[in-house]
Amino acid sequence: MCLFMENRWHTRKKITLDVQLIQRDHLIFNAKTINISMGGMYVQTDTTGLDEKTSLGILLYQRSKNKIKHYRINAYVIYKNEIGVGLMFYSHDSAVTKMLYHLLNENYSNEYKNDTIYGDASSFHNSAIINQ
Repeated sequence: MCLFMENRWHTRKKITLDVQLIQRDHLIFNAKTINISMGGMYVQTDTTGLDEKTSLGILLYQRSKNKIKHYRINAYVIYKNEIGVGLMFYSHDSAVTKMLYHLLNENYSNEYKNDTIYGDASSFHNSAIINQ
């Protein structure tokens, strides 16, 4: 019998996206999300050097209406295992909050339907990046 119970503020949703993990503005790992919530994400990645409480940035890209938006989400490593790391978000702006809401909400607005692709920069080779 397991006596451990996880405490979460937000419901996780299974979403697979390519993201990049960075430290001090340098790419450290490419990663793939396993699940995402408004408060964090679990990603599959190499865990070398990613100890609990490590602070890093998560880069995520969104294409909508022929524009690419670049999002950086600050996070801490909360746990790690043989598959990847659990990350808790902190200190992000309202644009990131809005993007996460639309990504996680099944009934998101027409602004985000059909033409939106989230992923890492390699998906968008010849497009300009708009920093949010």
